[in-house]
Amino acid sequence: MLGDTRVRRWEAEFDLVVMTGHAFQALVGDEEIRGCLRAVREALRPGGRFVFEVRNPAARAWERWTPERAYETVAADGTPVRVTHEVLDGGPRDGRLRFTETYDSDRWPAPRVSHSVLRFLDPGSLTGFLAAAGLAVVEQYGDWDGRPPAPAAPEIITVATPAA
Repeated sequence: MLGDTRVRRWEAEFDLVVMTGHAFQALVGDEEIRGCLRAVREALRPGGRFVFEVRNPAARAWERWTPERAYETVAADGTPVRVTHEVLDGGPRDGRLRFTETYDSDRWPAPRVSHSVLRFLDPGSLTGFLAAAGLAVVEQYGDWDGRPPAPAAPEIITVATPAA
C-alpha cells in the first residue's frame, strides 16, 4: 500500500513499512521527521519493522555531485538524456544540502531543472529521532551488500521496530 503519513493515519495495521530511494532525506525539518516517525510507529504492529536508507554524511557523497560527472540515461519514450548535478552553498549547512539536478536532451527546447534540499543526519541524530518516536534500531548496514556500518560507508540502512 502506498501512503503519505502527512494525510493518512494507520493504527497497528502493518508488519512492514518501507521508505526507499533515500526518501527519508527529503524530510528536512525536525517536525517533518518527528511527524513521519510517529506515524510509522503508529502504523506498525507489535514486532513490525520499519526499513529505510539515508546517505551517510561522513561519506560526503555530494562532493561527487558535480557537473563534470554527468551521466547519460534514456527517458521512458527513448529520448537520450544527460543528467548533471550541482551542489549549492558549497555543501551542507546545518545538515541540509541544496542542489540542482538538470536533465538535458538535444530533442528538448530547454533543459529541465529540479531544485532540491536533502537532510543528512549522522547515525547518532538518526537514532535519537527514532527513539523519540518510540522506535528502536534492530539492524543497520553500511551498504546494500550487507556490510556493517562504518565511518566511510555510503549508506545507513536501518531496520527499526517499535520499542518495548
